[in-house]
Amino acid sequence: MTHCFCTIGWHFFEEFYERLYQVEGKKYIISHRPQEFLAALPLYDKIQSDVFCCENHGLEWGGYQQFNAMKLYEPYDFVIYCHDDLIIKDTGFVHALR
Repeated sequence: MTHCFCTIGWHFFEEFYERLYQVEGKKYIISHRPQEFLAALPLYDKIQSDVFCCENHGLEWGGYQQFNAMKLYEPYDFVIYCHDDLIIKDTGFVHALR
């Protein structure tokens, strides 16, 4: 089974993204912050190819809808929707979802 992450990026905590990128699966980051804000972040080099900057319509739920409207989910069996203020304690949690 294939999966991806749809992460709503607002806080851009480095610890979250370091852990997220240790978990298997394609990452899509829907950012409601402008490109200029992101480019100044130390972690930008790591995430830049996965970021989609979108207008802030509807907060988190709006971001998930923007991801769905782009049909980025289509090649995957399931999507893990999350916000970037989580703490990932076990990077193997995806195996429990299968």
